[in-house]
Amino acid sequence: MSNVQTNFSRTLADMQKWGRQVQSHATPCEKEIAQTLVDTIDGATPETLGQTKKDVRGLLWDIRRHAPDGCSDLRRSYEKLRNLALDGSYPHTVYTIRPSACDVPNFQIISPKYLRGGQPDQEGLQWLAAQGVKTEVDLRGSDRDNAWDPPTEYPLRVVRVAVEDFQPPSYRQVEDFIQIVNEPANQPVYVHCKAGVGRTGVMTACWRISQGMTADEALEAERINSQYGTLKQEQFVRDFETYWNEKNSAAG
Repeated sequence: MSNVQTNFSRTLADMQKWGRQVQSHATPCEKEIAQTLVDTIDGATPETLGQTKKDVRGLLWDIRRHAPDGCSDLRRSYEKLRNLALDGSYPHTVYTIRPSACDVPNFQIISPKYLRGGQPDQEGLQWLAAQGVKTEVDLRGSDRDNAWDPPTEYPLRVVRVAVEDFQPPSYRQVEDFIQIVNEPANQPVYVHCKAGVGRTGVMTACWRISQGMTADEALEAERINSQYGTLKQEQFVRDFETYWNEKNSAAG
């Protein structure tokens, strides 16, 4: 069996598991949406998985709007399935050691000292700590408190560089970020926003430029384009290359 098929089977099995958990904890007013959720997941194929994840995110939002606040089991199942639906690493990245996508979506190893991905849940944080990660660099802005089942214990040191979703950071924020990531006392670091795509991709692309990549190379490495970012974010990376090179030329 190919890696692509194996990864799809594993992803589908995880989504089915947590989809049925959501269904089992749904209240009567959510049952119809929950059944649609399960049917949508069951109908996924390797070719349609991306669209299935998009549909699942929409259905989860509908469930969250109708669900009571006090159901902790539903909250946990919801967050696990949402992380899986946010994960876009299949079938691009295969690691021998990696967290489950339901714990840490869009996980990627940039270097042994620089890991990146989406917002981790409690199990995700514990996994990162067990791998020796010292610092969590949180790029979320006003969406920082959007988790329905947020972690209650933080085994990592947390450093925040607040950037709004779909928006580029400031040059000062990027320079602060580069210093944080490059500080040996902070390493290894885990960098994340919500999904681990747009803001994390922009910051990582700018960090790559600081390490000698061109903007085109960094954008290609981070896949910042119409699917994984915004034109505003892409242009910021290009502008940052000019800013960074001019600043360092003047300093030299």
